[in-house]
Amino acid sequence: MGMSTNTVLHTRRWYHPTTANYTGTFDKHTVGTMVGFEAEKNKTDYVRATGSNLAVSTIHTVSTAGTQTSAGYSWGNSMVSVLSKLDYNYDERYFISGSYRRDGSSRLSKQERWGNFWSVAGAWNIMREGFMSKYSFLSNLRIRASYGINGTLPSDNYGYMSLMSYTSKYMGNPGGTITTVTNDKLSWETSYNTNGGYRLRLLRPASGAVRWNTSTVIRRTCSRMFPFRWLRDFPLRCGT
Repeated sequence: MGMSTNTVLHTRRWYHPTTANYTGTFDKHTVGTMVGFEAEKNKTDYVRATGSNLAVSTIHTVSTAGTQTSAGYSWGNSMVSVLSKLDYNYDERYFISGSYRRDGSSRLSKQERWGNFWSVAGAWNIMREGFMSKYSFLSNLRIRASYGINGTLPSDNYGYMSLMSYTSKYMGNPGGTITTVTNDKLSWETSYNTNGGYRLRLLRPASGAVRWNTSTVIRRTCSRMFPFRWLRDFPLRCGT
């Protein structure tokens, strides 16, 4: 006679960033630095209890039901990161910057857990050069270029592990089945990004300024995300 279900879903997220910054100017030189540490942990707990064949229709409690079933799950992930950045410019004319970070995630095996990602960039503000003073119709001319590597994690928290499910039963006895196969070579999906462009602004006395901005981006992505252990020694898959 009827059914009652109680469900509890508890999600917790802990995130702790720590950074230190410094900026200094010495004559025509300007330097900026940043170092940091980040730690993050996510955890979700789920519990469900269901009771059927209730004693009376006015009491909707699982504990008084004639038949009771329950299920519970717990999953989560964590990541630790060390990061740094350095910026330098000379006389607001030449600009150089670089960044580096090292990330470790629980979503990957110990062999593939850590990834190193970095970038470098440079720019030239040509309008700061003395020879540009004769080009009065220009108010801005700058070129820039950058190259960097970044990484993306797999969406599955436990994709690299062999997992068992114990929801199977046989004649009232508990039983388990394998639900996923080990893939300890599951790794960061890495993107290699190249970017270049320029910024141009022309001055027209009658109607103000005309601006042009253009950039070119080349991206190459590599990954090793094979579902079976016997494929672990295959080379990286890359595409542009």
